[in-house]
Amino acid sequence: MVGNPGSQHGIAVSIDSRSVLGLETAFWEVKPVSVSKCPTVSAAARADLAMLFARCVRRLREQLGLSVKRAAELSGMETSDWYAMEAGWVPSVESGLVDAIAGTLESGHIQTAFIAEVSRFNQELLFNTLPLRAS
Repeated sequence: MVGNPGSQHGIAVSIDSRSVLGLETAFWEVKPVSVSKCPTVSAAARADLAMLFARCVRRLREQLGLSVKRAAELSGMETSDWYAMEAGWVPSVESGLVDAIAGTLESGHIQTAFIAEVSRFNQELLFNTLPLRAS
């Protein structure tokens, strides 16, 4: 469920993988739901979601056979920033880095930005930097 943590409504996103023309493709279904109908996310699941972007970035980089140094160069980043990203740091989508990373990793820009935002949102909730309910 994604949405304003203080609101009573959000959106539920379900991902269904299907094979289309021999390629595994993710289809997204997005629909409004009431927050009260959404299951509570455990701290362990939230920690997993917080690291989703880092895990995806590392996996895609390794699948392409890119070193950290080369991936950072192709993205216009410092090598230390790429290491930080694979350790859990999530660059803001607004910075343009997520688009550069998506290009380097040959991944979809929208999907990459979505995964980055999911990780960022869960990091903020996990570390209590985002309120769960509006006052």
